Amino acid sequence: MNDPAKLSAPKSASWAAQREGVRDTHVRPARRARIIRFMAGFGAVLASALIIWPVLPRRYEASASVILHASEEDDAQSGIKQGILDDGAIQSEMDRMSSPLIVDQAIARTNLLRDPAFTGPGVLTRMRASLTGSRPEEPIVAGIRATLRERISVVRERRAYTLKVSIWDRDAHRAAAIANALIDAYIDDQISRKQQALDAHRLRLEQRAELLRASHQNALEAVRAFMAQTGISDKGDGSELLNQLTTLSAELAQSRARAIEAKARFEGLARMQKLGVLLNAPEVLSAPSVQKARELYAAARAKPANLAAETMNLQSQLDEEAQRIVHAADQEAATWRAREDMLRDEVSSTRSELVRRRLDELRLDELRREALSDETALTDALAKLKAQLGRTRAIQPDADVVGRAEAPRVAAFPNLTLASLGTLLLAALVGIFAAARPGLLRRSFIATRRLWAEICRSLTPGKQP
Repeated sequence: MNDPAKLSAPKSASWAAQREGVRDTHVRPARRARIIRFMAGFGAVLASALIIWPVLPRRYEASASVILHASEEDDAQSGIKQGILDDGAIQSEMDRMSSPLIVDQAIARTNLLRDPAFTGPGVLTRMRASLTGSRPEEPIVAGIRATLRERISVVRERRAYTLKVSIWDRDAHRAAAIANALIDAYIDDQISRKQQALDAHRLRLEQRAELLRASHQNALEAVRAFMAQTGISDKGDGSELLNQLTTLSAELAQSRARAIEAKARFEGLARMQKLGVLLNAPEVLSAPSVQKARELYAAARAKPANLAAETMNLQSQLDEEAQRIVHAADQEAATWRAREDMLRDEVSSTRSELVRRRLDELRLDELRREALSDETALTDALAKLKAQLGRTRAIQPDADVVGRAEAPRVAAFPNLTLASLGTLLLAALVGIFAAARPGLLRRSFIATRRLWAEICRSLTPGKQP
């Protein structure tokens, strides 16, 4: 009935219940305090975020898109290089879009030099000026250019020929205006570069045309002077010289044959004269004077009273007549030889004149070919110059604007979603830290108030910190 184990069990249970009650009495206030500190830290961060959110500076990003394409002009005709849209060329165009030259033109188009957002002093500058009592420096163009170039972003979309030009600013309409001005300046710069290239090529064509015109004129003058110097007027003179050479050559051949024949006849008569049989020569026998003298000699011999003196006289006449025939043969041979020499000299002179004229004709043909070549080159240069004048009136850029920038409705920074997530995460961390460290909020508040007092004291003139 009085078992000690059964009597001690109810007592242990009552003591355990009493200890749990005392523990709950101490744990609940501590947990409540930690929850309160967590909610205070969490709420302080949320409240700070809600207060700071409306005054955060907004950044609006405006974008415009262009499509690049290769130039359709030919380098040989217009002087514009044929564009090849490889990665290097596209990167060069991207760099040119944000180059200082294009940025300066965009600044001039949007009149940023008179915009207080760019020309007004910043917060740090105003604070430094208030502390030192000096006047803020006026901004220079280089500073505005550097600021604007930092805000420009040029990217290539999907490895295509489309380039997206973006720029951010605190004002949405100003960002769109600057982006459009940047694109317009880039297009105008392309047209200006093409115009300069066309003008330079046109100037080169004009100079080449003037040089070719002068060269063609000199070539024509050289042809006229050469014709006047050599006396070559047409192709007929050459044919006359050729006919004359043919005739003289035929006469020379005939004279050479006659000279040879006369020389042979003379040598035969001279040989018969040495042998004493000259009177038997066919030329002597066929001569009328010799025949008459022979008849007289025969009649004198036939007379009854033959006188020796008469016979000798007739014989002397026969000898003289034969000697005269020999001398005549010698003179005829000499005449034909002289005629042959004269004809040979004339043939040589005519042949030399014909050769000289042929060389002059070749030189004249060369001069005429040079003149014709200069004329062809001059005609081609004038045609190119005329075509170039037509191309300068229709210059097209190598980029097409496919999307102009519009004023964005939503700011790119700060982002509401990212800011909300970050605020909640920060509030949770601060709440956890505040719940783990008692007195953190009070110490943070006191430190913040002291920091604000120090800042106000430093900004007040005449007071030392």
